Amino acid sequence: MNIRQLRTFIQVAEMRSISRAATVLHTAQPALSRQIRLLEDEFGEDLFERSERGVTLTALGEQMLHRAASVVRDFDALRTDLSDRSKEISGHVRFGVPRSLVESYVAPALTEFRNRYPAVSMLLIEGTTLELREQVRVGALDLAIVSDLDHSPGARMQPLLREPLVLVSHPRGELRMGRPVSARTVAQHVLCTASRPNIIRLTLEKVLGRGGFAPQVGFETNSHLAIRALVGSGSIHGVTSYSSIAAVLDAGRVTAAPIKDAVVSWNLIATPLKALPRQAVVLRDFMTGAAAAWVKGVRWLKGGAET
Repeated sequence: MNIRQLRTFIQVAEMRSISRAATVLHTAQPALSRQIRLLEDEFGEDLFERSERGVTLTALGEQMLHRAASVVRDFDALRTDLSDRSKEISGHVRFGVPRSLVESYVAPALTEFRNRYPAVSMLLIEGTTLELREQVRVGALDLAIVSDLDHSPGARMQPLLREPLVLVSHPRGELRMGRPVSARTVAQHVLCTASRPNIIRLTLEKVLGRGGFAPQVGFETNSHLAIRALVGSGSIHGVTSYSSIAAVLDAGRVTAAPIKDAVVSWNLIATPLKALPRQAVVLRDFMTGAAAAWVKGVRWLKGGAET
């Protein structure tokens, strides 16, 4: 077993198809099948269940995927640590980010990253979790920030940050970040929120559903600007992530309150196709540290009185 075999295994697991993985890896399908069989022979047990529709991981395969992802991640980090540290960090990184995190977290972090590593250039792509995850799978992106929307095992995934969903109202509203609201309160309002299968909408439905409620959705949009504009008019409430309204909340253009037990998790994922270049590993580590600093500095409060 070697790192190349682990990357091959990860890609097949991600694509759920040997033929599609072979296309992405620019490898003949028989050769790829042979590599998988060699791994299975080494373990003495199948890693995949095969069918006409593709392949799915066995119980052993699931365990293998999580361990393989960790091994590959650690290998890339070691490779970077052992490289010539006196050499200036340079090169190009392809980075995918969700729109909601750009203004409050991503842009300030990347500005600081640029100040620290001016020789690194970057292609920044905005998209949904499904869009970004697919681009990572096929190697079009080096790194991406994605939500927990896709529950299939990640090739190389690490937790980044967690943030609350918030109920948003007009500037004269009575909502406060120090006073979380219940599912019952949210269900009483006509809402502007994301359309399915956005993680915001799915989390909202899950939290309200636990209390026996359903959201009254008046407007569906995946545009955070549209949600801000509609809420600012004073005729409707919004439900979105804290990060997407943080700037206008601080500016007093809206009011907001956390929704009890409604939290969205964001993760960093990396392409399994090849070793991450040194500059991408540095970016990954920098964004992880920046996320911890951002969360620590944000003053959303947990607990408190019901509105």
